[in-house]
Amino acid sequence: MTRRRAVILFLLFGALPSLLQAQTHAAVACGLDGWNGRFVPGGFVEASGWAVDEGARMPVTKMEVLLDSSISGDVNVRGWRPDVGRAFGEPAFDWSAWRATVSLARVLPGLHAAEVFAYSRAGERILCARDSFEVRPFFSPSFGMASVWVTLLWRTIVFLLWLSLAGWGILRIAARWIPVALAPAAGLALFAVGIELGSVAGVRPLGAAGAASFVSLLFLAMSTRRNPLRVGKPRPATVGLLFVGIAFLSFAALPMASHGPGVVVSANTDAAWECSIADSIARFGWSVPQDVQGFLQIVPSRWRHNHVRGGSPYLLALLSQLYGCRAHEIHPVLGLALGCSILFAVGALASRALRPPGRLLLLPTALVALNSVLLVNLYGQHLALLAAVALYLLFLFHLVVLTRSGTLRALFPIALAIAAEWTLYPEAIALWVATALAAIGAAAWMRVRALRVVAGLSLACLLAAAVNPVGLTRSVQFTFAQRRAKALAT
Repeated sequence: MTRRRAVILFLLFGALPSLLQAQTHAAVACGLDGWNGRFVPGGFVEASGWAVDEGARMPVTKMEVLLDSSISGDVNVRGWRPDVGRAFGEPAFDWSAWRATVSLARVLPGLHAAEVFAYSRAGERILCARDSFEVRPFFSPSFGMASVWVTLLWRTIVFLLWLSLAGWGILRIAARWIPVALAPAAGLALFAVGIELGSVAGVRPLGAAGAASFVSLLFLAMSTRRNPLRVGKPRPATVGLLFVGIAFLSFAALPMASHGPGVVVSANTDAAWECSIADSIARFGWSVPQDVQGFLQIVPSRWRHNHVRGGSPYLLALLSQLYGCRAHEIHPVLGLALGCSILFAVGALASRALRPPGRLLLLPTALVALNSVLLVNLYGQHLALLAAVALYLLFLFHLVVLTRSGTLRALFPIALAIAAEWTLYPEAIALWVATALAAIGAAAWMRVRALRVVAGLSLACLLAAAVNPVGLTRSVQFTFAQRRAKALAT
């Protein structure tokens, strides 16, 4: 009897630690959602998931992510996961999300093992997930940085020349004296309006931009009848402005070329969404076939459902068709072209302010080329913001012309800029309104007929609505969608 009791006690106390461990393990529930980031040596990846301590009815206090059995990176263990709270019926689990950032510094290419551990409130370390991912070589043997840089430059220059040719005809028919430096911004506005109208007619971006260019060339031919083209020696200020633009493109393209022939390097997810929408438009047109699945179907459908502005996807789809490649390959091309358009527009505005324009003309352009705000938006791949700035400078230049001289020749460029802004970035319209009110006040102060400026701006708005009624409608719908959808209200 004594021996039997001893065996029972031995079995009971021997199994007690494992029973306690099993209960502790059951008290912690956790999960790994997945990995994303730059899977190259020197890059970083992010992991996300959730973890709760069911015994304490609270989220866990600590997480660890191990790469190849070594701790690498930081983990933030507090985040919003209401779905977890609903699944467990515990409101305290609403803040059970975690997000880890894992550095790939000094990590060699190849397959690497990853482990995720959670710590219970009692301090016990529990395995949540085992996974693996592949780190790829930073440079592919199929390309060299120099060839990518050259390709990026010539594609950007060709697109800028097309923008300039398309915009020149529109500007030249509107006024006698217009600096050529404004032509890329005017071409950008013309393409935005043309593609928006083409979306209703079922014409893809390349066809719509081609039709808009044809109309602009007709205007250019009409303008030569009253104001013949004169080819002469370019002014030193024009040569200097062109030099600043080429230097900007050459140096700004270097970091982009280092990432390969096509990559979305921004942490901003909008760039990836824009590429998906552009690829869908370039491949399928304005309606996606029902048998198409994945991002090319899901992202455009949500984009249209929320009435999101046309914006960058229109221009990316145009370039994708023009060069016959995916949108992510020409994403840097559009960014560089927009950045250079901003520089040229600043030079045009400076030439209006400095009469006669001299060497000081290059100073504001060079300062903008080195401006951190421009570079951050360029490398952050905020294409819509860059486009908005180029259109705003086009609007501002002709607003100054209207305010100073009172001439109505500036109305059509102003109307074109407003119409394009409705398509590319309607969120900035408040800035345009404030600028117009300041111009009206300046006109009254300079003893110019303020009512003439008000009448001119009102007429320009009516003309913009007539030119781009689709963009106006969608911008209004997008504004109201922002008020309803928290994900869009930025």
